[in-house]
Amino acid sequence: MGYYAEDSTYASGPVAEMLDRFTAAGVTVVAGAGNDGTSSPFVPASLAAALPGPKKPQVPPVSSVGACNPDGTTVALFSNPLTVITATRPGVSLVSTLPLTDGMGQPSSSVPGDVVRCTVDPDDYTGGFGVWSGTSFSAPVFAAELAACLVACGGLEDVRPEALCARSLHALHTCTEKESR
Repeated sequence: MGYYAEDSTYASGPVAEMLDRFTAAGVTVVAGAGNDGTSSPFVPASLAAALPGPKKPQVPPVSSVGACNPDGTTVALFSNPLTVITATRPGVSLVSTLPLTDGMGQPSSSVPGDVVRCTVDPDDYTGGFGVWSGTSFSAPVFAAELAACLVACGGLEDVRPEALCARSLHALHTCTEKESR
């Protein structure tokens, strides 16, 4: 979910304030960069910041995730090139679960007879799965990596905000360092 900002007030508006409260509490927020190939501010992903270093505030920033192609080395043409992209993850032609629907679409062509023959309907999700692309698919891939890193590092019983922030930052640094190698 997200929206294109109409002016610069998005940087200090209610969404930014809510995200500031989340990150101050150690909540790791992951947002898809958007799917229109534009650098226009897409909120909340445009509120991402570079990962803090030793002399920067130690709260986990919002993470902005772009989509990479199946080759894993190129970015999808549709993925918004925002000023800060925390990571790119697979986001093209991913198989995902989708809500079951009855007769959502129709085949483009069919031939009646004893056995009906028809083209496949790409919008028929009655099987509960579909193949889609978008940063809405790459963001959960990155979020899952972060969650796995948090679990692997342990210490989850300490829920003080400073402990949550430290663990979140460690997970963010670990998961983004893998990408830069």
